[in-house]
Amino acid sequence: MVHLCVLILISMVSGINFYNHNFSAAVALSVASIIDIAVITYKFNRTNRSVAYFFESIENDDSQLRFSAKYRNKSLTHLYNSMNKVNEKLADIKFQNQRNEQYYKALIQQSATGLIAMSENNKIEVANTMACELAGVAVPQNFHRLQVKNPVLWNLLCEIKSGETQTVKIFRNGQYFHLSVCATVMNFSGTSTKIISLQDIKQELDTKETESWQKLISVLTHEIMNSIAPITSLTNTLTKFFRNNNNPVAASEITDPVIENTLKGLDIIEERGNGLLNFVKNYRQLTKIPPPDFSYFEAYPWINNIRILLYEKLETHNIQMELSVNNQAGIIHADEKLLTQVIINLILNAIEALTEKPDDRKIKATIRMNEKKQVQIEISNNGPKIQPELADKIFVPFFTTKENGSGIGLSLSRQIIQMHRGYIYLETEEQETRFIIVL
Repeated sequence: MVHLCVLILISMVSGINFYNHNFSAAVALSVASIIDIAVITYKFNRTNRSVAYFFESIENDDSQLRFSAKYRNKSLTHLYNSMNKVNEKLADIKFQNQRNEQYYKALIQQSATGLIAMSENNKIEVANTMACELAGVAVPQNFHRLQVKNPVLWNLLCEIKSGETQTVKIFRNGQYFHLSVCATVMNFSGTSTKIISLQDIKQELDTKETESWQKLISVLTHEIMNSIAPITSLTNTLTKFFRNNNNPVAASEITDPVIENTLKGLDIIEERGNGLLNFVKNYRQLTKIPPPDFSYFEAYPWINNIRILLYEKLETHNIQMELSVNNQAGIIHADEKLLTQVIINLILNAIEALTEKPDDRKIKATIRMNEKKQVQIEISNNGPKIQPELADKIFVPFFTTKENGSGIGLSLSRQIIQMHRGYIYLETEEQETRFIIVL
């Protein structure tokens, strides 16, 4: 500022001297003004260079640059002090970022869940130790080898969408593992990064499988014992008709009542034997479901046809059936015949449950799209609540509370839905029971 004022003053005095024809003084003052301009230009360029160095250091992530602030010029002193403070702040932010980065890296590496960050072009950016272990690779840099080593897992990592959860079975180190794969997509400055978690659920599945087998064995044992125990008891009773002290009785001792009771006993044995045969047939039915033949069909006409099919039974039991189909779920992709079999079974179960209700019997079939863009089919009724101890067993094969039930309807339904890569579950309350299918 001082140099600028001096320059203006010299210029004015030089102009006056030129006007008064005092050329020697004017020339001397012009030289002085040129020198002053050179000094101003030098200091201006030096300041510009300092500011340029400052921004270059920021660009190069160098926060060590410091500027001397010992100047008579208060503006320059203030500028350099400000730049030094900015550098100190950037250095502090850089330190905090490095600390946080190390912290999160350690946290990710110590996680019991496999974590992967994948770029839009399917490049692995981050993978923790557990992810490498579950995928069967030594280091994250070897993840691309999955394309050859385990293409099923690699394709799943590349194709899984945000919000999806899928399971995959892989073979590693001589044994099979079941992995649960979940994905979330995050956007940073227009670039998408897919965060994937891998979790070994083999132990959980083994536990559930063991529980399922225990329930199945319990039901099978109960059903078989109910058939065999009467046969065994009746056989012993009939044997006593024809033996005396372990010796066969004489033909003359066999009376008409003995023959009549024997025939009745044989009829009962035949009846229980046929029951066992039907039991085995039902068991075989569970293992012979044809693979789904997928096709697209309209939801409303399909569910309405089922209602028409069951109209007479609904009318007989004075049951109102309501349909609700959301436009977003207007088209279903499934095996129409197999899915129809499932829905008919659920509606028949609802009809039977409503027979315990004296009046105001209602069934509602709802088809809509859930928040994950999956087709969701609900069959609900306002019958009595299913007790928790029964709700836990209703999908177990051969478990039934019906006098003449086979116990395979719901188990068969669940198996069909699982073959569609979907799932079915029960929600039961005091005023409503719902079977929910997600495809």
